[in-house]
Amino acid sequence: MWCALGIAVLAAPNAVLHVRLGGEHEPADIRLRNGAVDADLVVHFAVPPRDAWQNVVHYCSTVLPFRSAEDVARWCERHRIPQGAVISIAIFNGVG
Repeated sequence: MWCALGIAVLAAPNAVLHVRLGGEHEPADIRLRNGAVDADLVVHFAVPPRDAWQNVVHYCSTVLPFRSAEDVARWCERHRIPQGAVISIAIFNGVG
């Protein structure tokens, strides 16, 4: 999620990212318009970014979009992963 948004903002500021919420079944589109995110989603960071390189594969596979913090909590419980930071995807606006 983190890398996809960063690359899209730099390479194609008007783009559509096709994602699966929680990395699972429900598809969603994240639209970029002039580099700004046009989506009402949150992003879950299970691992703090400062610790990403301790296991970058695990880090990247757990930075996922969700509809709400409640969905994140259910996902974390189901996958037995501690809940980390839940941040509005709008934080990516103005980055790039």
